Amino acid sequence: MTTNTTNAADDLPPALPSADMVGAPVKAAAKPRPSRAKAVTVAKQAPKAEAVVGEPVKEALPDRVRIVIDEPNNAPSNQQFFGMNGKGFLITFGEPVWVPRAFLAYLNDLVQTKSVPKEGGGTVDRDGLRFPYRVVG
Repeated sequence: MTTNTTNAADDLPPALPSADMVGAPVKAAAKPRPSRAKAVTVAKQAPKAEAVVGEPVKEALPDRVRIVIDEPNNAPSNQQFFGMNGKGFLITFGEPVWVPRAFLAYLNDLVQTKSVPKEGGGTVDRDGLRFPYRVVG
């Protein structure tokens, strides 16, 4: 009958070679990468902001804002169709309209590059809004 016995040394990782050994230089052991689960757990444990007594409570921003889109120089008509996240908006230039707040980020991403002449000759390319807009109170 044979018995399975394990040595405590069998469970340990192999030892790094000592510096006095002849051969390749000694490399440091690689550090284990932190798991993603720890990062998520730490983020969920972030401290919450506490209200200070005596200060007014800030209200959340409204979901919708009222804007006026200025008519671009090369517009073939006085209206433009915009599509964002599966919703369509037919907006007439120069008239105030209510749009979701996220629509402003969409308009900011619509960039047009224009060539502007320099004083000494040549041109400089500048980015500007394709559809300039104003937020109306």
